Amino acid sequence: MKTIDLKELTEEIHFPITRALYKKPPKRNFFQRLWKFVTFKRNYEVMEDYLLYIPSLNKWLFIPAGFKYDNASVPKVLNGLYNADGMLLLGALPHDFGYRYECLVFVNPLDLSLYIEPYTKAQLDYLFKYLCAYESEFPKASGVAGFGLQLFGFLGWKSNRKNYKSLPDDFPEIFIEEPIRTIKGDEIESF
Repeated sequence: MKTIDLKELTEEIHFPITRALYKKPPKRNFFQRLWKFVTFKRNYEVMEDYLLYIPSLNKWLFIPAGFKYDNASVPKVLNGLYNADGMLLLGALPHDFGYRYECLVFVNPLDLSLYIEPYTKAQLDYLFKYLCAYESEFPKASGVAGFGLQLFGFLGWKSNRKNYKSLPDDFPEIFIEEPIRTIKGDEIESF
């Protein structure tokens, strides 16, 4: 698999470089405009490979350039309390990636290669809550966001299971003629 250069990174929080993606507006009758106003969510694309150090796991998370996601899904009525570009920003990208592929990609510290680790919905929801609290330093608020995710996150999880995406199919450039490895506990399995 692709190898990563960690030399220039620090363990400080940094955010992904993304760009907003254009969505074609709906036809312009009143009800369609109203529906767009109430439900519109902007999609984003990661422009450069993103690495994030997660202290609780003592691991470097890797998200490949080109990954498209919708950030945090916050109802518009709660935007004043929970802005998707605010405290939820750091947790949303890994969470959306994990929901899409049922796994996360990490950097092996021994040879700086990438490996895949399977994640469940509950693990991803907890990671979202942890990363939001870590970045915002406000665990109570991220706990409420995490609770909302526990109540309604099954909709996104089921949608992603229905529209199954394969990580090697979507990002073949990160897989270089080496077997895909997963780590469970302390043992490494090869496929």
